[in-house]
Amino acid sequence: MKLFYPYFNLFVKKDTENYRLDLLIKLPGKYKLDVIDQKWDGEVWLVNFYFEADSEYEKVAEVQLQEYSIDLKPENVKQLEKIKMQVYSMSKAEAENTRPDSPGEGDTGSGNGEED
Repeated sequence: MKLFYPYFNLFVKKDTENYRLDLLIKLPGKYKLDVIDQKWDGEVWLVNFYFEADSEYEKVAEVQLQEYSIDLKPENVKQLEKIKMQVYSMSKAEAENTRPDSPGEGDTGSGNGEED
């Protein structure tokens, strides 16, 4: 799926800790929004957009522009020093099921990599 980097602005209300992220995402016409997920991953504040294919949307337009406004809600405002946005061409459930094994886990050759 050919996706484009989102255009975005980060807004802060004066004298508060209320942060809002406004985005414009250009993507193929056949995708609709599944969910927007935000979380702290230990290094950066992640904002993930999950889109899933819908054949009904294909009839509407070849390319679509979607505008989003997201209130960022970190536990600590310093977590917003680095923000990373990712756009997925699958639903959140599909993305979680297709993630690779954590380092050091999974099958490595025959017999789970154990020597006899």
